[in-house]
Amino acid sequence: MAAVQPNMITQFTSNHSPGPLQHIGEGACSSVWCASSKSSPYSADMPLVIKREDMSDVRSITHEAEMHHHILQALANPRVATTLTTFRVNIPLSQGLLHHTNSAAWSQILPRLLAGYAASNALVSEKIHPFPFRMRKLLLKQLTACENRRRWRTLTSMWRDTLALMHWTAKVDANDVEFVLGQRRSDKIQQTLPCIGEKDFEPAALGPHAMNDQYYPRPGSNSPSDQRLWAVFREQFLKMSEGLLEGESEGVKKLPVMLMDMIEDTKGKSLRGGLVSEDRIEGQK
Repeated sequence: MAAVQPNMITQFTSNHSPGPLQHIGEGACSSVWCASSKSSPYSADMPLVIKREDMSDVRSITHEAEMHHHILQALANPRVATTLTTFRVNIPLSQGLLHHTNSAAWSQILPRLLAGYAASNALVSEKIHPFPFRMRKLLLKQLTACENRRRWRTLTSMWRDTLALMHWTAKVDANDVEFVLGQRRSDKIQQTLPCIGEKDFEPAALGPHAMNDQYYPRPGSNSPSDQRLWAVFREQFLKMSEGLLEGESEGVKKLPVMLMDMIEDTKGKSLRGGLVSEDRIEGQK
């Protein structure tokens, strides 16, 4: 993974501003910071976030950076452009890895972090801008209206296409992947909705589907509408996968059906600390 260029960390340094960086999130292995929570996606400089490896000793931000870069490369595959013709998910652009040994950079960043923080490995990437709170309430109202079930199918198609891309083109397990609604990028980058990780196939693909976002389409629901949603997801996922795996061996082409069958066979069963059920996923946090 390439090291981040000096000009891409300027907005995090004390030379740029003496004020503290904004803490905007954290996960199992990292905390996420930005220069300002009020920055605009249409500003002259691309708003960035810095994701520090400071929450876990067992997960690597370096590995995450490599997977991030690998998926972005897969998105540039010509077969993806011809197969995913309506791809409407943005994967945040990666600007590189800031190593903990880069003392010159960290000496300018640490004064803007909390007292006691030390240099660490960090991933610098594009910031996803959330909708204003009022807009989020309106979106929720629209998406939960019974007559707008078609909108859910649109969101489902985004999940389907992205998971197919990550499994069959990038060849990663898509573990710990989250999808979020955000503002459009500036015209200089791209205008679509932003989103938001082979060998050992079963745990590498089945487990993440069970333990990722609980709103992924899933089998086994008692709700007729959810049953239809899963049927559509399965059918379209297999169709999309077929296009992405064109030219592969027959054994590889069987993997999408194997994955869908395993997800259906394991619904409601314990899987690596997570429970695959029709209502919710337990044991994830």
